[in-house]
Amino acid sequence: MKRYILPLAIVFFLSCCFLNAVGAEEALTWEACVQEAKKNHPDLISAEAVVHQAQANQAIATSNILPHVSTEVRQSTSKAATKRSDTYSYGVTAQQLLFDGLKTPFDIAAAAKNVKSARYNYEVTSADIRLRLRTAFIELLKAQESVTIREDIATRRKQNADLVQLLYDGGREHKGSLLTAQANLAQAEFDVSQANRNIILAQRQLTKEIGRMELKPIKATGDLTWSRQPARDPILKLWRPAPPFSRPWQPQKRHQSLT
Repeated sequence: MKRYILPLAIVFFLSCCFLNAVGAEEALTWEACVQEAKKNHPDLISAEAVVHQAQANQAIATSNILPHVSTEVRQSTSKAATKRSDTYSYGVTAQQLLFDGLKTPFDIAAAAKNVKSARYNYEVTSADIRLRLRTAFIELLKAQESVTIREDIATRRKQNADLVQLLYDGGREHKGSLLTAQANLAQAEFDVSQANRNIILAQRQLTKEIGRMELKPIKATGDLTWSRQPARDPILKLWRPAPPFSRPWQPQKRHQSLT
């Protein structure tokens, strides 16, 4: 009897851990996923850092055309045999760039273009992250709904297999029907296990898209209903209603007339 105590204790401990893990699932709404991705997604953070760097370079380039003023204060003390004298001097120096062969204006224009390019890259990155985040969120919702449906199908298959088993035992059903019912039950149970694995995969994908490094059980809250009214979802910084790549790109052309 004692040799069964340890295995039963291990099974009981693992069952408790599994129930705690299931009960500790964190419920996430779409709004919460967007806000967390805004703070933690590495691609978005990197793109924002590029924007800040381009803005700093623009400020440095612009500072070259501004006047530079420096001040200077000096104090000197001299001692004679019976007298001590202190001398103070003040100085102000100003510098102003007049002309450097148009180098500075072109540097400022190039820095402004770099800022514009960095912001556009941020918008494209944000739109791409938003698309992947929404896809991962919907996939988790679908996986959760699929588990419920598969479990209901498996329950019905089990009831049908039990009924066919009773009819077969009573001689009112042939063996082919029994084997078919058992095969349908086995397929339904396999579908349930596959749906549970799909939930784990969807959880990992959503965890990645919101920028988390640690994998924890999460649960998407919401529904799959679609409304004709435009949704007012929270957007990431610098996001626009339409992704920038959905607008046709029209290059600016400069025409010169030869006379």
